[in-house]
Amino acid sequence: MKRHPFRLALSAVAVAAVCVTLSGCAGAGADRSVRYSGEVDGGTIAEVRYDFVDGPNGAISLPANPGGPTWSKKLDGGHGPRLVVMPSADGVARCELTAVGSKKVLDSAVGQPGKPVVCHAEIATD
Repeated sequence: MKRHPFRLALSAVAVAAVCVTLSGCAGAGADRSVRYSGEVDGGTIAEVRYDFVDGPNGAISLPANPGGPTWSKKLDGGHGPRLVVMPSADGVARCELTAVGSKKVLDSAVGQPGKPVVCHAEIATD
């Protein structure tokens, strides 16, 4: 039986949601909600790739193709949220990871024209 890529990605997200719901996976009780944000000046976002909810089997990494100049998503960042923003053509990409509860900027970066930019943070667990 041929597997559809969307169903596989959806299954990975469902497994992560069950892990977080049932056991918290790591750092139970810790609020690790992170706002992942990307934008491109002088172009659009060609692609983003974001890592989140790192349970006992590691982080989940998913792509998105927003096609516009901005993108953001609020997720459980796990121990090591990571965001890669790839601009189109000669656009300049920016990324930012922000703790939702405290509004503390965990990491931010600005790239070079036409080059991807990466934001990454380490979140301590209880």
